[in-house]
Amino acid sequence: MDKALKYRIVAWVVAIFFLILLPSAVSVPSQLQTTAIVSGIGIDKEGEEISLSAQILIPQPSTSYSPKSTVISGTGKDLMDAISAVELKTGQNLGLAHCYIIVLGDEICNDNLIETLDFLMRSNIMGNNTALIHTSKKAEDILKVSSQFSESDINNLQNIAKFNKENYNSASTSLIELFSEYALPASASVIGTIDSDESSNGQSSGGSEESSGSGGESSAQSGGSSSGSSTSAFKNEGKAIVIKNGKKILNLEQEDVMKFNWLDSETQKGNILIENYSDKDLQNATIGIRQMAKRICFNPKITNNTPILEANITLETRIESIENGGKIQSSHKNYYNDTLVSAIKTKVNQDIQDALSLAKEYNFDIMDIYAIFNSNKTADWKKYLSSLDNEDNYIQNLEIVVNVVVKNKE
Repeated sequence: MDKALKYRIVAWVVAIFFLILLPSAVSVPSQLQTTAIVSGIGIDKEGEEISLSAQILIPQPSTSYSPKSTVISGTGKDLMDAISAVELKTGQNLGLAHCYIIVLGDEICNDNLIETLDFLMRSNIMGNNTALIHTSKKAEDILKVSSQFSESDINNLQNIAKFNKENYNSASTSLIELFSEYALPASASVIGTIDSDESSNGQSSGGSEESSGSGGESSAQSGGSSSGSSTSAFKNEGKAIVIKNGKKILNLEQEDVMKFNWLDSETQKGNILIENYSDKDLQNATIGIRQMAKRICFNPKITNNTPILEANITLETRIESIENGGKIQSSHKNYYNDTLVSAIKTKVNQDIQDALSLAKEYNFDIMDIYAIFNSNKTADWKKYLSSLDNEDNYIQNLEIVVNVVVKNKE
C-alpha cells in the first residue's frame, strides 16, 4: 500500500469521526447554561421547614475576574428538598463544588446541626472543608450583604473567617471539623458569629459605592437615587457560639472568646489591655499591649483524683499605647519592668480562670481538655472518668495552673 492511499484512508477516518461526533458536540449546552456556580449557602429555619439561600455567581464578559452574584432561596423539609426548590427556580443544577462558606441562622442552630448538615457531609456535591459561620439574624441577609460588596472580593466572608482564626479568635470551624468534634467524647465546637447592620444615610445618588468602616465593619451601598438609603455592613465583633452534641448551648461575647484563646495554640496574635496600672512612673494608667506571638505547652497530671493542667505560656509582646492621667505617653521609653510583667501574668491567669468557670457552669469543653489528658495520661484519665457518676462532668473537677513568660519585643 503506497503512502498516498494511507493518507487518504486516515483522512476519511478523521472526516467520518467528525461527521458522527460534531453534531452532538454542537448541540450540547455549555456547563454555564446547566449549572449555577454557588459560592456560599445560607441555612435558616422557616417554621418546620428548612430554607436554603444560594449565592450564585453570574459570569461577566471582562478581561479581569469580576463576577457578580445573586441570592436565590428555596424551602423544603430537609436540605435535599430545599436545594431542589432552588434548582426549580433557577432552571439549573446547583454547583456546590466551589462553595466556600455555609452561613447558619441562629434559629437553625437550636436544632441538631449534625442531622441538618448530614446531607452535605455525606454527598459528593461539595467539599468538606467549607467554613461555617453563625449569624444572630437570618443567613439569607448575610449572603445578600456579601453580594453587595466589591465584585473582585467575592470571598469576603471566607476572608473574615480566616482572619479570625489566625489573628484574634479560633472561632473558625469547617464542616468536617464540626462532624469530627461531634464524634469526640467532648462533642463541643465553637463557631464564629458575623452579623449584618443597616444604617440610614441622608441621600444617595445612582450607582454602587463601597466603603470600609472601623470597628471590624465593612459596608456596601447600592441602589438608585433616593432621599434616604440604607447601608448594609458586616459586624464582626469577635463573638461566637458554643455547639455541644450538635446544638447551640451558649453565646460567647468577644471577651469570653479571648479568654478561651489563651489555651489555644493556633491563635497567635491579639491585644492585651492593662487598666488602672501604677508603678514608679505611671499612675492609674491604661496600657495597650500587642501580642505578636504565643507558644504554649501543657503538662497534665492527676493528683488525688483531681485533674490538674499546667499551662506554660510564652508571650512575645510590645507596648502600643499608654494613657496616663488623660495624657498619651510616647512609647519610645521602655516601660517594661517587673511590675508590668506581673500585671500581664495576673491578667492572663485571671482570664483563664474565668474561662474555666464558664466552661464548668455550662459543662462544655472547647479547650481540648479531654484530648490532652487522654493522650498523655491515658490510664490515670480512664481511672478518673470511671470514678465519676457521669463521665460527661469530667471538667467540673479540673484545675488549671498557669505559668506565663513575657518577652519584650520592642
